[in-house]
Amino acid sequence: MAARTARGTDLYRDAFAASASGDELLRMGWHGLRVYLRRAREAIGSGDRADKAAAIHAADQLLVFLQSIVAQGGDAELGASLTRIYQALQAALLNANLYDDAGALDWAERELIALQRSVGGALKEDGNGEPR
Repeated sequence: MAARTARGTDLYRDAFAASASGDELLRMGWHGLRVYLRRAREAIGSGDRADKAAAIHAADQLLVFLQSIVAQGGDAELGASLTRIYQALQAALLNANLYDDAGALDWAERELIALQRSVGGALKEDGNGEPR
């Protein structure tokens, strides 16, 4: 049953992703990353290794997906910059996972907020730095 539910979720996500613009995918991806970073930080604080692993894994998979969007984009310079940022975020996730380093997650969230604000000039945000 769980395999069918996961497959259905994958199909829904893929269909939605195919209909969303690149800007929408970035906004949703960045928002999702911040959610997973917070969940991982909370799990580290409570000592819940399973929740930490799940949140970090989900964030890593989302970064892989965001890198695939960058690879398909047309702006090579922006794509290279985003790839480097995403790789640095993945390194922070690795440190957080290996060493229960909540500081690495804090750094990653600050960098993600900075990314949203700098690249997000063309992308609209609400007053709290969250993508709409």
